[in-house]
Amino acid sequence: MTAPRCTQWTQRTRKTCTEWGQRTRATCTEWGQRTRATCAEWGQRTRATCTEYKDNGYMACAHWHANCCTWWPCSWLCALVTWLCLAWYWVSNVVCVAWSYITETICVAWTYITEIVCVAWTYVTETVCLAWTYVTEPICLAWDAVTTGITVTIETTTSAVRRTTGPQK
Repeated sequence: MTAPRCTQWTQRTRKTCTEWGQRTRATCTEWGQRTRATCAEWGQRTRATCTEYKDNGYMACAHWHANCCTWWPCSWLCALVTWLCLAWYWVSNVVCVAWSYITETICVAWTYITEIVCVAWTYVTETVCLAWTYVTEPICLAWDAVTTGITVTIETTTSAVRRTTGPQK
């Protein structure tokens, strides 16, 4: 008689587990997409900053060179300083740009790993939620069968007592 109560509860709970899993996986995926876009934007901004630093440095080196003396050995030392200045900004830019690509790649990779773990954990949690309904439904059905049997037995006994003893005053 009460088996539909257990079955309805199980069906509602399974639907809730499944819907939660779908929503959470979608949230994991959306987060991953947003975060990867943020990683890419950061990489682009960093590379633009590297280029700006290099350009400003090259201009400073050119300004230095324009003010160099013309007599030897001063001109030779000035040219050497200019060359070192340009080399410094060139190497700094290469390292800066390379580091921006490395960190962007790590950021994107970490985002993929986190997203995969998030989705996997959602599957695990959803599976446990669904499994729990398979454990609790038979318990619910058994409990209902026992309590229904007890209720029927009590009602039958009460009716039999009434028939044998007559109406109560």
